[in-house]
Amino acid sequence: MNKVIENIFNKTLLSDLRFIHEENAIIAWSKRSRFKIIIPKKIDERIAYLSGAIIGDGNITITKRKVTKYPRLRLTIFNASKKYLSFLNKEFYCVFKINGKITKKKDKNCYVLTINQKLVVLYFLQIIKMHPGKKSNLEIPIAVRNRDLFRFFVAGLYDTDGFFSKTFGIMMNGSNYGFLRDVSALLEEYYNISSRKLFFGCLNTDKGPRFRSQAQIRTRDIQKFINTMPLKHNKYGPMV
Repeated sequence: MNKVIENIFNKTLLSDLRFIHEENAIIAWSKRSRFKIIIPKKIDERIAYLSGAIIGDGNITITKRKVTKYPRLRLTIFNASKKYLSFLNKEFYCVFKINGKITKKKDKNCYVLTINQKLVVLYFLQIIKMHPGKKSNLEIPIAVRNRDLFRFFVAGLYDTDGFFSKTFGIMMNGSNYGFLRDVSALLEEYYNISSRKLFFGCLNTDKGPRFRSQAQIRTRDIQKFINTMPLKHNKYGPMV
């Protein structure tokens, strides 16, 4: 695993990276940076939660630059709650020993957490196997497809992209029918939490047809969902 991580990072960044191997993590840094990044050897609850949050309301972008051969890698997470993004920023620090930057979007009631550290972004791209760019091919990372970690991944996912309605309960919308179907299936398989039949339809908009899917936790299982998932966002209650 140690050499695998080293090879992935060196091949992608095309740079002279240096590594110190410890029992549970690898300390990595570049000669062009004063930051030393902690690269965990084991995917734990915090990483599973952050993975869900990134897939929920985040994005990873890769931008080629003309002046230098090194690509620009950026991870962003959007949310209306600055307090929640501050919580996520602390989680990133606990895992990787780096801090991102929180800014407010102009003319919008929304904040953005930005992570520019290449090694951290590469971790989610190459180790967790996330996809950059538009969310047209969402997948549940294989690393969290187990009963111990999946509930943390779901918590991050629903804390960012889910919502609660007094009429319909806990729900999630999206254009990725297959992704919502797989999430619902694993919720039932691992924790016996069932969802209503997924809605899938097409909306006609000014920009053309837009496909929309909707997942809804069954009313009888809402409390079980809240008790089982380690939710952190205050839209479901006080943050813990």
